[in-house]
Amino acid sequence: MSIRPGRRNVALATAIVVGLIVGIVLKRVAFGMLVGILIGVLVGGLWIGKK
Repeated sequence: MSIRPGRRNVALATAIVVGLIVGIVLKRVAFGMLVGILIGVLVGGLWIGKK
């Protein structure tokens, strides 16, 4: 049930990219980063929970 570091890095990178896009769209990069990290944590938690 252990998650490989590679998958965690991909999830984190995806969250950061999503956060940056949201931040640029809303002109609030810091807020976008927080949203992206939260989305990444939620998606990662659900994905890990399913496995």
